[in-house]
Amino acid sequence: PVTSNRNIASELSTSKTIALRSKANNKFVSVQNGAAYSLAANRNAISTWETFDLIVLNEGKVALKSHGNGQYVSAENAGNSPLVTNCTEISPSATFSMID
Repeated sequence: PVTSNRNIASELSTSKTIALRSKANNKFVSVQNGAAYSLAANRNAISTWETFDLIVLNEGKVALKSHGNGQYVSAENAGNSPLVTNCTEISPSATFSMID
């Protein structure tokens, strides 16, 4: 849950390897090979396809780069489509704000 509106991106290193665990089912988020590289929380353990580089950008923005396919997580269709990892570079659709 969000406990404050304080942006924590400035407190992180420029790039850090992370994994994401869903609070809904306690499973790790993974890039789905063959499903347009969509993301799903369906793995019991962390491996290559469940790890991401958290890249801190200017102005409190971050990007996530998949270790599984080397692509950036993107919120396509103005964020109205499922998240996918299909961007070769950091674009506006592959940029997020991190709130703790």
